[in-house]
Amino acid sequence: YMAMVAAINRAIDEGKKMYDPRFYSKLTIDDIVHIFRSDTVSTMPLFEERIHVLKEVGDKLIEKYDGTFVSVLRKADGSAMKLIDLVTNEFPCFQDITFYEGQRVALFKRVQILAADLWMLYRGEGLGAFTDIDSLTMFADYRVPQAMAYFGVLKYSDNLMQKLRNETLFQSGDREEVEIRGCSIHAAELIVNETCKILDSWNQPSGGLNSVKVDYFLWDFRLMNATELDVVPYHRVRCIYY
Repeated sequence: YMAMVAAINRAIDEGKKMYDPRFYSKLTIDDIVHIFRSDTVSTMPLFEERIHVLKEVGDKLIEKYDGTFVSVLRKADGSAMKLIDLVTNEFPCFQDITFYEGQRVALFKRVQILAADLWMLYRGEGLGAFTDIDSLTMFADYRVPQAMAYFGVLKYSDNLMQKLRNETLFQSGDREEVEIRGCSIHAAELIVNETCKILDSWNQPSGGLNSVKVDYFLWDFRLMNATELDVVPYHRVRCIYY
């Protein structure tokens, strides 16, 4: 993620309007390969899928929202949940939906990050003044479950642990992949509830603790303690919704 941000900032410094849908919706695969060129032997995956996403989002913003995401935010009218509904309905690439035992399951990782990051960026004011931010879940990815497993919040079966250690590449929607992500969402809710109970018993305020803050803490903890947490394997999957 940080490498992607660095590449985008580099492109902006080079005069490319990465913030303008009229620009990024017309990028070619060659453009993307150049913009996200690496300083190492590693390369960014899913170039063609990213081209599709940029065009889909850019075209919709131009067609319906005056070429700016600010218009989408204003339509959300201070509601993170309304923003999520708008984005997932208008931009199919944000529809992080799968099926589990015949039931439709919406995990909505990226769109919830979108709402939460805007809330943090604007410090809960202006365009980020979401009155229902506590309604968001954690952002079900692969690094936060790794941190949860490190702390013993999640425990994997021997069979699943072996698959993780073998670096099995799961397909998006695989039963085990959905279970890891779903259980991490439930675990974050339990962490919030139990922490608030403990703070209340100490006559201490919760400080507005919610699943968003739990997610940010665990994600940052993993980032700052990467070597230590590498003793716990994480699940691997290629999915544009991640």
